[in-house]
Amino acid sequence: MRSVSTVWAGLTPVQRALVAAVVGIAAILGGLKATSWAENSLGRPRYEVVWETELPEADRAYATVTSDGQYVVVLHREWIKRAYKLSPDGGTVWALEFAPKQSSTRQVDIGPRGSEPSGRIYNESLGVWGVIATADGGAMTYGGINRVFNRPTVPDSESTGYVASIGNDGKLRWQGEIRPSRGWRIGPISGLSQAVPYGTGGLFFSQASRARESSAGAPDDKPNFAIAWWLQLDADGKVVAEHFDLEAERAGYTTSFRAPVRLEGTLYLLRGSRRVVDLATRKELPFGEPNETIVELNPASGATKPLAELPYTCTRLVPIATGFVLSCYDSKFDLAVANGLAVWLDTGFRVIASPMVRERANPRRGIGGGFIVPEGDTQFHSAGSLGSAIGGRQVRVGLLDQSGEIVVQRRFLRFVWHAQAWRLIRGLEADTLLLVRTEYARYDLPINGRTVVTLLRFVR
Repeated sequence: MRSVSTVWAGLTPVQRALVAAVVGIAAILGGLKATSWAENSLGRPRYEVVWETELPEADRAYATVTSDGQYVVVLHREWIKRAYKLSPDGGTVWALEFAPKQSSTRQVDIGPRGSEPSGRIYNESLGVWGVIATADGGAMTYGGINRVFNRPTVPDSESTGYVASIGNDGKLRWQGEIRPSRGWRIGPISGLSQAVPYGTGGLFFSQASRARESSAGAPDDKPNFAIAWWLQLDADGKVVAEHFDLEAERAGYTTSFRAPVRLEGTLYLLRGSRRVVDLATRKELPFGEPNETIVELNPASGATKPLAELPYTCTRLVPIATGFVLSCYDSKFDLAVANGLAVWLDTGFRVIASPMVRERANPRRGIGGGFIVPEGDTQFHSAGSLGSAIGGRQVRVGLLDQSGEIVVQRRFLRFVWHAQAWRLIRGLEADTLLLVRTEYARYDLPINGRTVVTLLRFVR
């Protein structure tokens, strides 16, 4: 049998062009195997694919390692919310469609202002923003519900939090809407955007709109400002504790709590704050400089203890043996074009290193996705996404060191797919990483989208 190189050498230039065209079209239509392109700058260490599992198409995907050593993956689409449990070898243990398909129009009571007549919803949407593991091997997924009402006067809207509890057997235990309990002076919330396992359930974080009060104690006519709000739910959905960031409120800051993590029983999180009002003059202040604060939170009392301030906006906080690693931006306004930084802190919360891993002028440099998984004390894994030359997108996983250099990376690419979301979490073993990425077909190709769950082994 003649070799491929011999056959190729015997073709005319025209024949070679035709063959190349046919092969190129087949590659585009069929897509390159997602794991076929691996780039390792040093040869070793490297990322090896242990297994891959395909799930249905989704707009967003979230994953967690469960307490019984398996995985729960939650998929979000506009009207369909699904959850899957995967075994350690990638097999499907159970699948659940857990959220009701909501009607776009239905009669409801307006709610807290009960003196007003009932209205008709003309738009209602449920958004899922994450998933956490529970002690029984199940999971709790969370997000928010937004409703727009057609009132007799003008359109109005309402936002609430949403939590669903899924048991280890794949059955929906309960689901419900969550609202602040402080009454009408606390306005709409932005949905539950962050959570961390705690007790038999978890802690859930959001922002609420807070009406200012005049010196007489009545609501002021000034615009509302944001106040951080969080609550603790047990396994049955009962509210164990509820708190607001009153310390920041009294100081005139708008706040949000993000990236909660537990380390040896202590809860740490990020509190992004900007002073928005001068409490002495009650005048609005210009939009200030970024000011990220790492705080220690007491869930029972709601007290916060500031530990460090950074002149950045950060999105991820990861504890390591020698301190913390943060994923941050140095932009003051536009996060879409901000420089990406990886910030290392020691146990005294002093900055050890803060290399730039994505430059505003050259966004193709570095990983830049901001999903950090630590590797020892001086390196971390991260995932990001880049556009390819022909309109597709590639997801990259890389190992970065304290100088910001990419020690090793691996690319996952399909020419006809766009990667929309990706998550990188630690796997069941110390050297395994779980990458979850959602992909959808280009509008001009009759190909269905998918969600790909990949277990990577990091080989040193």
